[in-house]
Amino acid sequence: MEGPANGHRTFFVSGSTDGLGLKCCHQLAAAAPAVADASKKRVIAIHGRNTEKIAKCKEAIEKDNEANAANFEVITFQADLSDITQVRRLGDELMAHFNEANPLDVFMSNASITDSGETQNKSACGKYDRTFMVNVIACHILLKKMLTTAPAAIPKRICVTSSGIHKQTKDPVDSGNFNYEKGDWSWFKAYSLSKLLEIMLTVAFFEKGLIPATTTVLTFCPGHIATNLGG
Repeated sequence: MEGPANGHRTFFVSGSTDGLGLKCCHQLAAAAPAVADASKKRVIAIHGRNTEKIAKCKEAIEKDNEANAANFEVITFQADLSDITQVRRLGDELMAHFNEANPLDVFMSNASITDSGETQNKSACGKYDRTFMVNVIACHILLKKMLTTAPAAIPKRICVTSSGIHKQTKDPVDSGNFNYEKGDWSWFKAYSLSKLLEIMLTVAFFEKGLIPATTTVLTFCPGHIATNLGG
């Protein structure tokens, strides 16, 4: 991984057991710069909801990049982002591990789902549309944690994986219907709206002055990729 990774040592990628997130972690491991001091090696924090799958992905990243093993380490975090209690726990665990003495350089909010089908699914608490919970609320909670910590611990780069599908959301956006209480739910509408709200969320953090000048925040569309987005 060229450019943005250079000069950064610690990375967290949510939703990194499939697709873009997993590929990103493999590239971070392969491109980890040579270090003489083990305490300076690149740290790649992967995240998923299934403990067994997380362990397999960690093993695969380490095995496939064995030639560069001396220069990186993979650590793991587990949380089901459809469960707001687990999202908050994840935020607390990240803040406990990455702090002023050991700051997180790059935070990548990559985890997303889409509930393909004809039946709307709810979050673990039953209050939120599941796509809205995972793609937007979880992103908001974790980003706010990252941006309201001690100044020296705020990540230098924040990346939010969005999608060009956000353009399919029709104006005007009904802010009182994010969970589709008024009906008219479809998996595509819920997903495209969530991708628009992710972009709006990053803009809102900037407008509220929560993003310091030392931090670069961006959203991007990864294009067509192989992933288990719905699973």
